[in-house]
Amino acid sequence: MFPRTTATASVVTSASGYDLSGVRSQLQAAVAANQPPGLSLSLRHRNRLIFREAYGRLAFGVPFTTESRVFLASSTKLISMAAVMVCVDRGLIRLDDLVGAYLPAFRDMPVAGSTQRANPTIRQCMAHTSGMRGASAALDNPTITLEQAVAIIAQENTPLRAQPGT
Repeated sequence: MFPRTTATASVVTSASGYDLSGVRSQLQAAVAANQPPGLSLSLRHRNRLIFREAYGRLAFGVPFTTESRVFLASSTKLISMAAVMVCVDRGLIRLDDLVGAYLPAFRDMPVAGSTQRANPTIRQCMAHTSGMRGASAALDNPTITLEQAVAIIAQENTPLRAQPGT
């Protein structure tokens, strides 16, 4: 079983009457079975933190902490779309804006098997029709910066696998 790597708040068992020892044992058992290899959980009651712990390890043997960033893949689609639409509603971006207007590494990207260059839009990214490949294993490194992540994604998607919109 992996040791607890971060416990920034202890389980409240006396005054508040919470006994979350069962939660702790379930989390430890899940990590011990590598389902998943690491996790963190924070619980609040009436805006008071009553439980915050992390267990396991990330890629490269890095201890999983309550501050660890993880690759959630499809779990983030709904949240990402909601955040993008809030920006659209506020007039900050448009769905048909070119991604390259915000991230220059994505301007005039070559397309595989073609002499054409392409400029994916935000809409195409959100609809998974941008021509880009799937996620990169390099992004599993928890020490990577946003700038490094953008550079890796751009490099691994050059050339685009298909013309955007197809």
